[in-house]
Formats: sequence, C-alpha cells, structure tokens
Amino acid sequence: MTAVGDVGGFGVGAHADWQVLGTVDYSLNPSWNLHLGYRSLNFNITGSQGRFGFNVHLRGPIIAGTFRF
Repeated sequence: MTAVGDVGGFGVGAHADWQVLGTVDYSLNPSWNLHLGYRSLNFNITGSQGRFGFNVHLRGPIIAGTFRF
C-alpha cells in the first residue's frame, strides 16, 4: 500500500494547494509493480490584483505501473 499527501502554495506559486493519494500495490515480479487507487488534487490561484481566480479540484481513480531495471 502507498499513501501520499502534501500541502503547498502559501502565496508563492498558488494561494493554496494540496493532494492526497492512496494506492494498493501488487508486485507481478521483481521488475513490475501495478498500482490501483484514488487521487484528489486541489489548487487555488488568485491574481495579484484579485481579478483573476482559478480554483480546481481534480479527483478520481488512478491506475499505474512501475518498471524497474
């Protein structure tokens, strides 16, 4: 299993951003791993004069594979 979370932004690149990711991992062999899980990503950007704003929340399932050589 894998769990990842982070928080950032704080007015530098974005006003605030965060993400949470959780997966269940399966090792096919020493070289291949499969991952199935869920990810939620949110970021909020506001322009310097407050006229421009962009607030996005992306979330959904994630399917991934890792190959090690």
